[in-house]
Amino acid sequence: MRPRAVEMAVRRTVRTHQMLASGDRVLAAVSGGPDSVALLCVLKDLMPAWGLDLFVASFDHGVRRGSKGDVSFVRRLAAVMQVPFFTETLMHRGRKRKLSEDFLRCARYDFLIRTATAARAQVIALGHTRDDQAETILMRLLRGSGLWGLSGVLPVRMMGEIKIVRPLIDVSRKNILDYLRKKKMRYRTDETNGQDIYLRNKIRRKLLPLLERDFNPGIRDVLVHTASSVGADYEYLSRHAADFLKDNSCFGDGKIVIREGPLKGLDVSLRRLVMKMAVGAVTGRTGGLSFRHVVELDSLLGGRPLGSESHLPGGVVVSREKNGLKISKR
Repeated sequence: MRPRAVEMAVRRTVRTHQMLASGDRVLAAVSGGPDSVALLCVLKDLMPAWGLDLFVASFDHGVRRGSKGDVSFVRRLAAVMQVPFFTETLMHRGRKRKLSEDFLRCARYDFLIRTATAARAQVIALGHTRDDQAETILMRLLRGSGLWGLSGVLPVRMMGEIKIVRPLIDVSRKNILDYLRKKKMRYRTDETNGQDIYLRNKIRRKLLPLLERDFNPGIRDVLVHTASSVGADYEYLSRHAADFLKDNSCFGDGKIVIREGPLKGLDVSLRRLVMKMAVGAVTGRTGGLSFRHVVELDSLLGGRPLGSESHLPGGVVVSREKNGLKISKR
C-alpha cells in the first residue's frame, strides 16, 4: 500500500469516528515498534492540514533488556521530527512476582493520562491496527466475554475528560510495514514478540495462522466485522443503561445506589449491563466483571435477604439495602 493510501485510510477513520478536531493537542503513544512509528509519521504528515499540536510519549515498562534502547530510539525520532517528548520508567523495586499484562497496561495508561493532562492534550492517539482488533477478539473469546469484550478495541473512548483514539484501527499490519518501508522509516522490534510468553503472542503466532490455513482464510476480516457489529449493539444497549442509571440511581461519596424495583423490572441483558456500568462508575474502570460475578449480582438482587453482600474484584462491595442495591468500595 502506498504511503498516500495509508494516509487516506487514516483520514477516513478519523472522519468516521470524529476522532480529531482542528486545534486539538494530541499525545501520540510511541513504543518504537512499527505500528506506533507509523502512527507518529501519519500524524506528523497530516498535522498542518488538521491544525494539530503533537506530542510524543514513550513508557518504559522495564521488563525487557531492550526497553531502554526503545525509549532512546523514540527520543531521537521525536527530536528529528521536532515534537516534544515525554517518558517515564516503571519502578520495579520491591516487586518480586512477574508483572501481569493487565498491570503493565494499567501502568502505561496511568502514565499517558498524567502526561496528557500535564501537556494539556485533549487526545491520546494509540497505534492499534486491524490485526490487533482480530487478536483481541480471539483473546477475549478464549478468556470468556460478553458484549463489551466482543466489541474489541474501540476506535474512540473517553477516559475522564481525555479522548483515546486509534487512527490505524482500519489498517492491517502488513500495510503498516509496507508504508514504513516505502517511507524508509526505521523502527524497533520487540524481542518478546517472537516468544510465546503472553497469550496475545500465542494467538498471533499460532492460533490465527492455524485458523487461516485450516478453517477460513478471511478469519481476520470475520473477527473485525464481528467486533463492529457487536460494538453497535453494545453502544445501543449502553445508551439505554446510562439513561436508566441517570433516572433510577443516586451517586455520591464513592458509592451508587440503584432503586431495586425498576432494576428488577428490566430485561435480563439490560439489567446486567446496568449493574456492570454502576460498578464501573464506582471503580473508574470499564469491564473487569466476569460472567460469574454478574450472575452473582442477579442472585443478590433476586431474593437474598436485606443486608446480604457480594464481594467483587478491586475491593468492590455490592449489598442489598432497603432503599436499593448499593455499590461501594472498601
